[in-house]
Amino acid sequence: MPGAFHGAFPVWSQATGRLYWADTLAPAVHCFDGKTDRIVARLDAPITSMQLYGDGIIVAHGASHSRLGANGELVRIADMSAWNDPA
Repeated sequence: MPGAFHGAFPVWSQATGRLYWADTLAPAVHCFDGKTDRIVARLDAPITSMQLYGDGIIVAHGASHSRLGANGELVRIADMSAWNDPA
């Protein structure tokens, strides 16, 4: 089982029966399926939040947001900050 510096933001996916959680300091998203804990994504900045979105998870990290799909693909959504919101 991979260790963590700081585990946070547990997200339960009813659809997959898996628990996703973040190591915020060694930025990675973990997945626990009831038997095995594994890293499903590594990021380049500390993770600040995670939320289920459709069949994936939105991960906020540094000044970016990415979507982790059910297939394990991590796609950057945007480089944004609440401080430079154009609205």
